[in-house]
Amino acid sequence: MFLVVSIANHLDQTFTYSHKDAVAIGSRVVVPFGKGNRKAVGVVIECSEITEYDPKRIKAIVEVVDKKPIYSKELMQLAEWLSSYYFHPIGEVLRTMLPVSSKGKKLVKKYKLTDKGLETRASDTFAGKFLKYAFTRKVSLEKTVIKKMNEYSISNGNVSSNK
Repeated sequence: MFLVVSIANHLDQTFTYSHKDAVAIGSRVVVPFGKGNRKAVGVVIECSEITEYDPKRIKAIVEVVDKKPIYSKELMQLAEWLSSYYFHPIGEVLRTMLPVSSKGKKLVKKYKLTDKGLETRASDTFAGKFLKYAFTRKVSLEKTVIKKMNEYSISNGNVSSNK
């Protein structure tokens, strides 16, 4: 099967990929994109058994994200109309039609200060004292930063207390 996939980017074109099975129109798929084959999420806008391109040069999709189409037939028709009327790439139109929670969340790193970290030499520094204060009292870091900035001043690498 050959899938015509639209990827949310500035290019106003679609891309053809192969897959062993048919995938429903309106479903999201993960595809290798560009020369570096970085993974990108696209939407299937057409599925057929023939293609105008050389089948040997067509890349296979990596994964089908949605078992059922995330876009209905009506939404796909609306996206095509919006794309042609406003001269905007179909991939970006489809992306803006998704709720924010469906677009994927950015990875947020969370850090936790361990007891061993509290006992290190770094705990004697301004930053160490600040982190020990913040983590042992379970207070908001934003409020703590403002409070501690008012208590200490740093000049030429030396920390002095304003108390």
